[in-house]
Amino acid sequence: MGNTQPIFILGVMPRSGTNFLSDLLCHHPDCAAPTPIAEDNLLYYSDALFEYVDLVGRSWRREWQVGDKKRELLAHSIGSGLIEFLCEDVGEERLVTKSTTVHNLPNFVLLFPDAHLLILIRDGRDTVESLGKSWNVPQEWAMRRWADGARLILEFLKENHGSHHKYLVIRYENLVCNFRDEVQRILTFLDLDVSRYDPDAAEQLPVRGSSTSRGRSGVGVDWMPREKTADFKPIGRWHRWSRQKQERFRWIAGTYLASFGYEPAMPLTSPALYAIRNTILDMWWLIGGIGRAIAGKAKRTMRTYRDASS
Repeated sequence: MGNTQPIFILGVMPRSGTNFLSDLLCHHPDCAAPTPIAEDNLLYYSDALFEYVDLVGRSWRREWQVGDKKRELLAHSIGSGLIEFLCEDVGEERLVTKSTTVHNLPNFVLLFPDAHLLILIRDGRDTVESLGKSWNVPQEWAMRRWADGARLILEFLKENHGSHHKYLVIRYENLVCNFRDEVQRILTFLDLDVSRYDPDAAEQLPVRGSSTSRGRSGVGVDWMPREKTADFKPIGRWHRWSRQKQERFRWIAGTYLASFGYEPAMPLTSPALYAIRNTILDMWWLIGGIGRAIAGKAKRTMRTYRDASS
């Protein structure tokens, strides 16, 4: 069954709770995750697969009159092979696989048209906070990445509204605060037997990968399972943000908060200063991006020169 009804989990961006959701699903006796592949990243690099499909399609002679359906079937066949690859160590259980990004989300229904897709969204402010605590990721980059992910999800929902494709959007906050109802909703959507699931035991599953857990070196996230304690509160950490940081997020990604039903950003004290300040910050980000691109090109050129001279 694993390769006929696979379950894919895609997070809006890293730190969205994909480990949490995967562990909950794999607690069901009919589900299993691939080993040792913790994150498949199949969709992230799928552009190369569609370039291949396009090149193959162009090689077919016009007089053969090969239609678009045949190209779609080629992409689907590639996707089926990828699923079979992941299912090698799964056995008879249903495959549960995950990635921490929705990059190339439109490609999903072309590669895996018959799969179940769970799209996990989390309040961007908490996601940015968690990402920064986990790996010291610059907040500007994290805010922009969340906005890109949220936009891709909304475009996907609009494009596939009313289609036969099987997808479900899950809010991380609902999964935490309304655990039993949300889990039942998910299991029902996945056609999994709810009676075979133990919600009491699932609710006590250990936490993996929390931004508050550190490895022995003190750097990065500790992925070892840890008991869920009373002080584990993954929601609302952004409330400690400064006004300037909240306003920056509002400028970059605030329009997407309402789209997913999140608490709106704080009111502006001065709309004019807000616009001026954030426009200047946008310019700095653009200039910095150009500088990073030039520096990267210079490094690659020097590396090529050094390799050629050795």
